[in-house]
Parts: sequence; structure tokens; C-alpha cells
Amino acid sequence: MPEEYVEPMKALIINGSARKNGNTAALLERVRAKFKKASIDVEWINLVDLRIEDCRGCLACKKNDRCEIDDDMQTIYEKIQEADFIVLGSPVYMGAETGRAKSFVDRLYAFLRFAEKKGVFESNLKKGKKAIVVFSCGLKDGDIVYNHLNVRYFNTFVRLLGCDDMRSFIIPSFYLVEKNKGSHDSHPLKQFLDETSRFIGVS
Repeated sequence: MPEEYVEPMKALIINGSARKNGNTAALLERVRAKFKKASIDVEWINLVDLRIEDCRGCLACKKNDRCEIDDDMQTIYEKIQEADFIVLGSPVYMGAETGRAKSFVDRLYAFLRFAEKKGVFESNLKKGKKAIVVFSCGLKDGDIVYNHLNVRYFNTFVRLLGCDDMRSFIIPSFYLVEKNKGSHDSHPLKQFLDETSRFIGVS
């Protein structure tokens, strides 16, 4: 009997940097390589190429189960629903992700619906998803200073959107490692690569 076809898993990588080939993209390229090694299909999106408006707080998505803003986010919604892994990368500017990345995350509000219990949300996202969020920053101890980002994105992807699991990383002084001025062995980059491999399921 012929082997039953098994559809490959899918990963959606979203670059929230204005620089398509900057430090954030270099980090995301490392994640893409891990997915490829695991035979996971990968799609890459640069938010800078798209028209994504800010969330208006109109609550139309709570009435109609869809966002009514007619922009490129509509296509991304479909890709997120199809993906098994959602990966978001952003540089850290002034202690936070880029405005472009934040606007994207704000628009994920469309996946939430009001639950019967007042003040509680339920997610419309398909079950079984995992998320990876990675931030690049220039501050040497940025992984400590900006740890609030890890907490906030765990709440966003796991507690609100209902992902099964997620990993969040802050890679400080990444540009030093890129220029071979730092050691991979002692740098958070190594921890990021090792943990990402385990999370995806590759060596």
C-alpha cells in the first residue's frame, strides 16, 4: 500500500524590523534554518513591505468574528491560522518592539472573542500552535533590562491567543557577535539557538 501523505508542518516568520537585512533578520534566518532542517515549510513576511493599519478598537471583530479593516493584515490572518509555528522578530527601540511590530500584535485582537463570563476572552485561533519571539538589542545587558518583553509576549501568545507553548529571547549586543567580536559560547545567542532547536525538535 502507498504511504499515506502527511502534510508538512508550517512556520510563519514575521520580521518586524524596518531593515530587511538587519540584525533581527539575521536572527530570524537562524530560526528559518532550524525549520528547514526539520522539514518544516517556512514563509517569511517583512512587515515593512505591507500596509497594516493600527487597531481602531471598534470591536467589529467581536460582532462579526473578523477584523473589518481592509489592509494586508487580512492575508496574514489566514496564514497565522494555517501555521503550526508563529515566529515574530523585532529590534528593541526605546525599551520596546518597533511600532510596526506592535501594530501587528495589536491587530491580533481580532482572534479574541468575548466569553460568556464577563471580562474574559476566548481565542479563535486553531489549537496546537507554538510561538517564538526574538528581540535584538544593542544594550549589553539587554536580556535583563528588557525582560518585561518576555513576560508580556508570553501573556499575549499563550494566555490570550491560546498557543500551546512559546519561547521568547532577547539577544543583546548581537551585532558584536555578527562581526566576530564576541563569543558564541558565552553569548545569549548560543542559548537562543540551542533552545530553539529543542523547541522545534531538531539537533
